[in-house]
Amino acid sequence: MASNHLPVFFEKELALLKVPKYFTAIYVSYKLKTHKPQKEFFEKILERSGVNPKEALFVDDTKPNLKTAKEFGMTTVWFNTQDNGKRNRVDFKADYEIKNLGELIGIFYHLEKKR
Repeated sequence: MASNHLPVFFEKELALLKVPKYFTAIYVSYKLKTHKPQKEFFEKILERSGVNPKEALFVDDTKPNLKTAKEFGMTTVWFNTQDNGKRNRVDFKADYEIKNLGELIGIFYHLEKKR
């Protein structure tokens, strides 16, 4: 998991939502000293995790972050929250689009079948 987040809220939210049990590693911008969509953010995560970008699935609600992830070769999923603000007025089409997190299961299944 990777997030741009403020330290004041992040640790409390993680604990409240019990997020750590779903991930083997959590990367957060304030600890990496860089943020999405900066290339350095993705470089540091890929380096520290040892994950091959071709085997990574990147889910985000902002197209600029997805665009950078795609440049690294990751499969991208746009979590379309119906935010029509400036941040999503980017000429970019993600590999997949979802409207709720439950739809990720279908994407995982589809990607596994392609292997």
